[in-house]
Amino acid sequence: MNYTLIVLTKKSNIFSYVGKTLDVETFFKFDVGNSKFVRRTVRALYYFLHIFHLQKLILGKWYKYRESNKIVFMDIVSINDYIVKFVKKHKNSSLIYLWNIYKPIKRYKILLKIKENVFSFDKNDCEIYGFNYFHGFYPNIKFHNERLEFDLFFCGQDKGRKELIYKICKSVDNSKNKILIIDNIKKNINYSEYINLLIKSKCIIEIRQKGQTGDTLRTLESIVFSKKIITNNIKIVKEPYYKVENIFVIEDPENINIAKLNDFMKSEYVGIQSSDIESFYPENWIKSIFELNDNNLDNTIK
Repeated sequence: MNYTLIVLTKKSNIFSYVGKTLDVETFFKFDVGNSKFVRRTVRALYYFLHIFHLQKLILGKWYKYRESNKIVFMDIVSINDYIVKFVKKHKNSSLIYLWNIYKPIKRYKILLKIKENVFSFDKNDCEIYGFNYFHGFYPNIKFHNERLEFDLFFCGQDKGRKELIYKICKSVDNSKNKILIIDNIKKNINYSEYINLLIKSKCIIEIRQKGQTGDTLRTLESIVFSKKIITNNIKIVKEPYYKVENIFVIEDPENINIAKLNDFMKSEYVGIQSSDIESFYPENWIKSIFELNDNNLDNTIK
């Protein structure tokens, strides 16, 4: 059985690493890259061709696959009528995975027609819209152990998180800790550069946006790279990989326990079971999600 992940681009992001252990193909015949202008232009061309039923002219070879190939459409590539019809027709061998929060707008509502074949990283969305929950994946990136240069590390856009991030940093004993904060809008770094910085850090800061409950990329990185993490995800304590030595949960941003936070930073990371880590590797993840998909379809038939 062949497994394939369908994405918009394989350039300069996590999918360039995923492709080393799993077949990753682009939705279109060509890789649209990370340019918003190019993506919008190609998407407009796709919808224009769709009017005349000619969209296959620019689709990748995946649409020719039959039941011998199992396909997962990632997020934004899956939100159109053609993909919904494709998944509905090949429900035993294809599904949609949402790695972003579902938006109940007109364009996205078509996914509700095939919600039994839609999986999401976010438990709240699954409860509200009837999707299937399944955790995210992360590649087994080979790396050399580097000397730690930073104790706290955050890389991302502000999105209303800056105030809490700086509050966390100020709560830590700065005389003993070096802190690296990167606004990736002001300083554009690719994912390989980001990984190199993460490897040199002891602890990742993860501040979720309002309404988000699923495992973020930061959470998965902390697991695979054996890094501590400071997070405002209070539901993480229910996860099988949770260890109080590795994960510091901020329940109330206005009342951070500074003493406990500093004790957390001084302690060492405690390893988790290799089987828990390996369950996040793409080649294992995709097999597990299709096993769950098959079980769901069997229960629907019954």
